[in-house]
Amino acid sequence: MSEKHTVLLVDDELDTLDVLEATLSSAGYAVLKTDRGRKALELISDHSVDLAFVDYRMPEMDGLELLSHLRNKHPDLPVIMLTATESIQLAVQAIKAGAYDYLNKPFNYHQIQIVAQKALSARKLWQENAHLKRELRRTTGPGVLVGRSRAMQQVFHRIERASENEATVLIQGENGTGKELIARAIHEGSHRRDRPFIAVDCAAIPASLLESELFGHEKGAFTGADRLRRGKFELAHGGTLFLDEIGEMHIEGQAKVLRALQERQFTRLGGEKPLRVDIRIIAATNKPLEEAIRTGQFRQDLYYRLHVIKIEVPPLRERLDDIALLVECFLEKYCPEGQRKQIAPEALRALMQAEWPGNVRQLENVIHSALALCEGPVISLSDLPPQFNQATVPFDRKIPEIGALPSDESIALPERMRKYEKALVELALAESGGVEKAAAAILGISERSMWHLVKKHEIETRRKKRK
Repeated sequence: MSEKHTVLLVDDELDTLDVLEATLSSAGYAVLKTDRGRKALELISDHSVDLAFVDYRMPEMDGLELLSHLRNKHPDLPVIMLTATESIQLAVQAIKAGAYDYLNKPFNYHQIQIVAQKALSARKLWQENAHLKRELRRTTGPGVLVGRSRAMQQVFHRIERASENEATVLIQGENGTGKELIARAIHEGSHRRDRPFIAVDCAAIPASLLESELFGHEKGAFTGADRLRRGKFELAHGGTLFLDEIGEMHIEGQAKVLRALQERQFTRLGGEKPLRVDIRIIAATNKPLEEAIRTGQFRQDLYYRLHVIKIEVPPLRERLDDIALLVECFLEKYCPEGQRKQIAPEALRALMQAEWPGNVRQLENVIHSALALCEGPVISLSDLPPQFNQATVPFDRKIPEIGALPSDESIALPERMRKYEKALVELALAESGGVEKAAAAILGISERSMWHLVKKHEIETRRKKRK
């Protein structure tokens, strides 16, 4: 171990304390131990502790009560609950209360070592989140695009390039991925930053009102037009016009937009004099426009006019590494000044294993909801919506035993190992909801290695099923 961690042991059985102390000391850990919960609270107030093993049944203060105190005062401290019986109900209760994991007595040397290493890794993740929080306060504000994943770095590079010139931009991505934020970032990074940014939701404008909404109308142009009204093109003069969900625009409206883009001028409804405008166009869509062109729902010439710079926004399920940073951003956004809350490692782990059909917008809503329900300083698993708040058996408890595989002597060792390997991959995919990247992280292998294993064993994944 490159860094010496301190572990607190709390158990009224002295033999158990001795076994734990000997095991952890031999592995290079510094050990503090006591047989009483109240004494444990005194020790942790005087020493820096990285990990705690706590017995469930103790006099004066039981393990769950001690766990509650520890979680309130030291939310980043992983706690391993020790139980004398194999009670699933007790295990679930401990994990729901905030324990990182649990061990049934008697346990062996390897169990202690493995669970200690995993718990400390979780604590490191927590500390990295705290660092991200400080970084967010220094470099960003609420609503700013964030991400450290390779996919988002590519998006940021495209934003930077698009900000440097006047080319039309087409942003494609699922609902909730932040397409308008990208459009605003391009505008703010361009020389037009001090001019208007006008956003138009094309999906919300009826075909009959589109021309008036975009190009405006003269007084008396139609019944009810009692005054001159300037349209979005005119209002965006000198700045940026953002046409959101342009794939939903009626085909006739597309023709009028194309003409305005080509000529850089338009005429108000009921007017005669063309008006010239200096605007930068950014369009966005949640549907593949190439398919819409094939079905006659979108004009090919408009597509090519928009498709000068294209930015593909990845869905959240393809950038799970960014969830921790996004969570910190939303905590910064919704927590009142001086009342910042944090998220427990097990809750963050649940968020990172979800599928997120609603993408970043859904994640933001989940965090906003959890903050409304959270009564303490830490968002726990139970504060998340029901689909995340499912106590699960840790992955390493689900790994099948070698002996559970076919024991027929006619099956050679290589075949038995192949079956075991396939079972591990299938289990990791099931645990990750079919997301190969997350499954690779569970197994501790690269995404490329996971792809080869899936191909080798001909395993059906969510990506294959979509084809």
